[in-house]
Amino acid sequence: MALFVDGARLGSALTSPANDLTLPRLARLADAFTLGGTKNGMLFGEAVVTRDPQVSSDMPWLMKQHQNLLAKGRLLGVQFEAAFSGGAAGEPDEAPYWRYARVANETALRLARGLVDLGFELTSPAESNQVFARVPAGEAEAICSTLGCETFSDEGATRVVRFVTSWSATTRDVDEALAFLATLRAGRA
Repeated sequence: MALFVDGARLGSALTSPANDLTLPRLARLADAFTLGGTKNGMLFGEAVVTRDPQVSSDMPWLMKQHQNLLAKGRLLGVQFEAAFSGGAAGEPDEAPYWRYARVANETALRLARGLVDLGFELTSPAESNQVFARVPAGEAEAICSTLGCETFSDEGATRVVRFVTSWSATTRDVDEALAFLATLRAGRA
């Protein structure tokens, strides 16, 4: 059985402090995977990486058959070439792809710490750019409509909401979200 890894958020996963997997190792373990571009600062697209020469040679035909082959595919390739220019993850001249993913993770960790400080319970440790928190059912709609998060599950008196930080998130963005939540918690929103 072949192993395919959907890598829409692969940059955030690989740069997570909780991760011990490297891109070269993933390339050896998976038969195919995608490198997400859109969720990591690129205009559009994902790169498909495969180890199987037959799949690689058939890919343009398969994509065209399913109406996914871009007429101007070079633009997609240029983005990925620029995104991976520079050093490997963690090096001083780190490539933009890894740097952007790290920003998403760092802002998520800041958000997670702030949520806990405000008395919200996290459902799991924030290890990448996603934070899941339990919020009172009565606050969930205001939180999600204002901050753009989504309700992930309904637990009666509480809702689990998912916050996702992006490559372009700033500490100011997080601090503004936390200020809104503090106001909401104090009953002034």
